[in-house]
Amino acid sequence: MTLTIEQVRDTRFHLARRNGYDPADVDTFVDKVETTLVALGEENATLQQQVSTLSASGGGAGDAELKEALEAREAEIERLKGELSAARSGQSDDAAALQRQLDELREQAQAREADLTSQLRAKDEELAQHRGDLSQHADALRDKDEELQRKQDEIANLHNSLAGGGDKAAHLESELANRDQQIDELRGQVQELRGEVNSRDARLEGLTGELEQLKQTLATPAMAAAVDAPVAVASVGAGPQEIIVRAASDASPAVTRLLQMATEQAEQLVTEAKSEAEKTTSEANALAEKVTSEAKAAAEKTTADAQAAAEKTTNDAHELAQSIENDARAQAEKTTGDADQRAAQVDKDAVSRRSELFSTLEQERDELSGRVDHLRDFEKRFRDSFTSHLEKQIAALRDNKLTPEDTPDLMKDGVRGTSATPRLDALLNDEH
Repeated sequence: MTLTIEQVRDTRFHLARRNGYDPADVDTFVDKVETTLVALGEENATLQQQVSTLSASGGGAGDAELKEALEAREAEIERLKGELSAARSGQSDDAAALQRQLDELREQAQAREADLTSQLRAKDEELAQHRGDLSQHADALRDKDEELQRKQDEIANLHNSLAGGGDKAAHLESELANRDQQIDELRGQVQELRGEVNSRDARLEGLTGELEQLKQTLATPAMAAAVDAPVAVASVGAGPQEIIVRAASDASPAVTRLLQMATEQAEQLVTEAKSEAEKTTSEANALAEKVTSEAKAAAEKTTADAQAAAEKTTNDAHELAQSIENDARAQAEKTTGDADQRAAQVDKDAVSRRSELFSTLEQERDELSGRVDHLRDFEKRFRDSFTSHLEKQIAALRDNKLTPEDTPDLMKDGVRGTSATPRLDALLNDEH
């Protein structure tokens, strides 16, 4: 199948990605052009054969001109074939050069992409490190909060101990209870002394009864015989006294004296017992009051000291907790601010690097697009030039007249068949 002018004009190559036109389409088009040129060559060969036949029949000078024309046509055909081969090789060279440029640009883009990826990975690692630092500071802040909680617990325990009175106050209370017990014991001793006084009173009453009995005995006549016997009575006071009764008349004064002495002794015992009891009671009361006042003073002093110590400890704990909290907050805010600032800087650098890379890639894309457009324009101009040249050659082949102007007499009508070469005449008649 030969290639027409319309087919040459309507042929369009398809782009195969970034590698230029599809080689299969170009090869098919070139094959069609070659087929057309082969057809033209065969036509020229046929004409040459005819010319050779005419030359064999004696064409003369016209045959020489015809041979020259045929040789010129053959040279033109060879020249066209050379141009076609050169165009094919040039197009292949341009496609190869463009492919090499595209490969180089692709390698550069891959290298830049790898560089950007490594930079982004490094930025990600730096951001992860900053996040780790922020986590460590958060842990430190958590430790400070736990320490603050422990201080608050200690303060609460101290308040609880103060509310309960404290160990020292409890000790003072126990000591006060011991003093109260001692006072009770002293009071018991006073009661015992009073019981002893009462027993002495009872003894005195017994002695009084004995004196009464003695008086009654002395009043009887049986006692008169014994008036000569002395009676010794132990006296209470400066020492023992001896009373001698020698007559009945002396018995009554003796009894009276004895009764007086017993009464004095009883009164002295009662007075001494009361004095001793009052002394013991006053000493016990004084001791109890002293112990009570000392215990109250010690308890009040201990309570005041404990409250002062608790207030001081509470204030110190609050100040320490406030200081720790302020330091932790300041450190956390500083760390957070630094991390946010570094993260923003990393994001800014990444965005800037990405914009720069995209700008470079867009610039390279525009440059490649310009080269591809230039290649398309070259291909279009080459096709138009080649098509125009083929049209001119085809038109020249159609318009050129291969038959010389001076027609031999043997080829004129009416003369054929009368020559001496009937075979040539028959051949010419068959062709026409």
